[in-house]
Amino acid sequence: MASTSELRHTSTLEATANFLAPTFILLTPFVTYLRYHGYELLASEAVICLAGLAALGLLISALIGIRPETLRPMVLLALTLPWTLALARSSAYLALDWVGQ
Repeated sequence: MASTSELRHTSTLEATANFLAPTFILLTPFVTYLRYHGYELLASEAVICLAGLAALGLLISALIGIRPETLRPMVLLALTLPWTLALARSSAYLALDWVGQ
């Protein structure tokens, strides 16, 4: 059986992860784009965009905190759905190309 301090630590860790998840979901594609195209992460325009995305992610996290049971699944689905659909679309094109040959 877990002690009270272990449960509190797990709860705090989970709350931190839930708070930071939207920020990382927004930052990851942008950082990947910058790195792929050889841009400097510390260039002034990149830092401005990174700060804007981080602020937007933290704002979304704060809004999720209003009603986490309802808003968290909907917001996280909305943030990750474009990447899921992009993978499905690429797979469909690959399958159609394979069938056409």
